[in-house]
Amino acid sequence: MPKQVISIRKATPDDVVALKDLVVSGREEYSFDIPEPEPVATMAWVLSVIAVGHTYVAEADGRIVGSIGMRAETWPWAPAARPFIVNAWFFVDEGYRKGGTGVALAKKMRDGATEAQVLAVLQITSGGAVVDLKDRLIQRLGFEYVGGSFIMRQDAHG
Repeated sequence: MPKQVISIRKATPDDVVALKDLVVSGREEYSFDIPEPEPVATMAWVLSVIAVGHTYVAEADGRIVGSIGMRAETWPWAPAARPFIVNAWFFVDEGYRKGGTGVALAKKMRDGATEAQVLAVLQITSGGAVVDLKDRLIQRLGFEYVGGSFIMRQDAHG
């Protein structure tokens, strides 16, 4: 497949149908935590993630080929503490992997979170005990592996 031009942009409510379909179709491969697989409920959930303001899409040839969607959370043991964002989904279409699309999505999310002064947490399915390529990539983006998740370092930039 020839190299495709990818553009990264913030998701809008107009993306909800395409994202719903992609999230539902990728839910087993990516272990998305969809609260309800029923289409209307899933669309409402995707729209609620977009509304948080830290969801980005990668487009090529007029279609979404990847996305990172961040939902707002609070610490269960300290609900009054500063909220943070955590990924609801993070995926790249198989035909667009290994070309920097995932990196571009993660950087865009990281930069948006930094600008908004919001802590970001990535919960990424790891390759097990061995630190795999995906783990090293996430660490290079300024995330530190802590207790099963990647947490954005406060000094993360560039």
